[in-house]
Amino acid sequence: MDFSRLAPVVPTSLRLHRVSLRLTSPVQAAHGLHAERNVVLVELNEGWGECGAPDNPAYSGESADVAYEALTDVFFPLLHSQFTTREIPLSALDLRALIGEHHPDALVRFPMAVAALEMALLDAQLRADNIDFTQCFTTRATGDALAGATLGNTGSLDELTLSAAVAVREGYGRIKMKIAPNYDLEPIRAVRSALPDHVMLVADANGSYGADDIAHVAALHRMCAVVE
Repeated sequence: MDFSRLAPVVPTSLRLHRVSLRLTSPVQAAHGLHAERNVVLVELNEGWGECGAPDNPAYSGESADVAYEALTDVFFPLLHSQFTTREIPLSALDLRALIGEHHPDALVRFPMAVAALEMALLDAQLRADNIDFTQCFTTRATGDALAGATLGNTGSLDELTLSAAVAVREGYGRIKMKIAPNYDLEPIRAVRSALPDHVMLVADANGSYGADDIAHVAALHRMCAVVE
C-alpha cells in the first residue's frame, strides 16, 4: 500500500498508558528472572501504538521507563507545539523527519519510542480513512503462523521436558527455550528428544555468547532450528 495516499490527521488527543502483563509462568533467562512485562502504549486520536522497549535496559539502553520519559518529555510536547495547538495535520511518513529536525539524536537514542508513536499515528490515519490494517500488506498468505511457547531455564531437565510436552499438547508448534553458557547442550538435547519432529525448537541465549563461541553455537544449531 502507498502510505503517502493516506490523509494526514491533526493529533488532537495524545495519551500514554502503562500496562503490567503478568506472564502465565515466570521465565528465567540469561539476564534474570521475568514474572511480568511492563508495556508502554501510545494513544493518538483513535490510533494505538505499542512500544517494544523491555524492562531491562541492558539490550540497547532504551528501557520501558526510558521510552516513557522520552515520549512524555520530548515527543508529546513536540507534537503539541507544532500540530495540536495549531491544528496542523501530520502524516506518519513525516514523523521521523520532524523529530530529526528538532531532536536529531532522539531517533538513535529512543528508536522504540519513536516506532510506537509512528505506529499510533499510522493507525489513526488508517482509522480516519476507514482502512483495515491488513489491507496494507500485498503479500499472499502462505499458511498459518506457528504459535510459540517460551520455556525458562529453571528446574530440572525432567521439569523442562514436561513443560515442553504440555505446550505441544496445548497446540503450540514452536518451542523457544532459554539457554545460557553452561546451560545449553544437555537442556537442548533433552527437549529436542521429547518433542515430535514437526515441532520447531528455538534456543534463545539473549546475547550471552560472543565471537569466541561461534563453534559452540554452531554445534547447538545442529540440534535446533534457530539459535538466537
